[in-house]
Amino acid sequence: MYHGDIRLGDILDFKFTTVNTSGVPTSLLGTPVISAYENNDVTEITAGVVLTVDFDARTGLNHVRVTASGANGFQTAANYDLVITTGTVDGGSVVGYVVGSFSIENRSAIMSTTVANKTLDITATGEAGLDWANIGAPTTVQGLSGTTIKTATDVETDTQDIQARLPAVLTGDGNIKSDTLRISGTLQTAGDIIGDTNDIQSRLPAALDTGRIRAVAEVVGDKTGYAIGVGGITSTSFAAAALDAAAIAVDAIGALEFAQGAADKVWLTTARTLTSGVVKKNAIFNNLEFLMVDSTDHVTPKTGLTVTGTRSIDGGAFAAVTGAIAEVGNGIYQFDAAAADTNGDTVTFRFIAATADDTFVTIITST
Repeated sequence: MYHGDIRLGDILDFKFTTVNTSGVPTSLLGTPVISAYENNDVTEITAGVVLTVDFDARTGLNHVRVTASGANGFQTAANYDLVITTGTVDGGSVVGYVVGSFSIENRSAIMSTTVANKTLDITATGEAGLDWANIGAPTTVQGLSGTTIKTATDVETDTQDIQARLPAVLTGDGNIKSDTLRISGTLQTAGDIIGDTNDIQSRLPAALDTGRIRAVAEVVGDKTGYAIGVGGITSTSFAAAALDAAAIAVDAIGALEFAQGAADKVWLTTARTLTSGVVKKNAIFNNLEFLMVDSTDHVTPKTGLTVTGTRSIDGGAFAAVTGAIAEVGNGIYQFDAAAADTNGDTVTFRFIAATADDTFVTIITST
């Protein structure tokens, strides 16, 4: 009797009956042994083969259990016959009787490699079921040209709709171009100074540098009391005095952000402070404080820097400062200027540190 194709390591149980010459069930005696023969090999395998005679106290009923593991000498792609190699029935030898056979991973047309006793989903026309998580060579690209992939809405239609809604800000690579942005704030005094953002651009062409407004670039004349409404800053005013020197005094503000929603931002950078009548010429001036901001976003105060300074006196070349520089906190640093650092009518200090934007401070001394 063939008991099927099993996996290596499976346990096979089956029964057979021994009878006398009259056909009456009779006990298998004589210290009986069941051996397994592999294919046409004469080597007998007895390891893992257990015989129980008169099973459940039933005379002549015999039970065989085979543990078909590699450790017991069994292997895949093989057929096995189970034969009585020692034993008698009713006084006569029954050696040589075949009581059963089986195979190990050798006859099944399809067998699961992972889960025992599971069947493969086969259609009526012979196609096998397939799940995407069990495709061979999953690290390679899988072509799905014959597969329709949909979400709740059609992806292509949605993409075209997005393109139609944003034609002016899309480039060939799908990025939003910074030069398509417009300043949303309005410059005002008692009346409306500039009607729209196009007018702003036409009035300040020299002050624009790759999306940033340079504080030192524009001569704006006397703009006393004029204010810029910029996002969360309610009113950052122009200098109250005439700005013939073409500078916007932003004091401790290192970078001024114009509101642009979720888009790119326009920054007022390279802060420059004009101070007059405070610093004595060729005299020590302590506690000159200045802000250092992150060179990546140009707005976050930068702490823990090692700041060095240079100064230009009356238009001369920049040279190292004599005074000491120390950190105050929250991105603010302090410079104690020596007399040699203030020995001029107009002195511009440049403060430099790795990972931070340069900060320039110009002072006008008094005698």
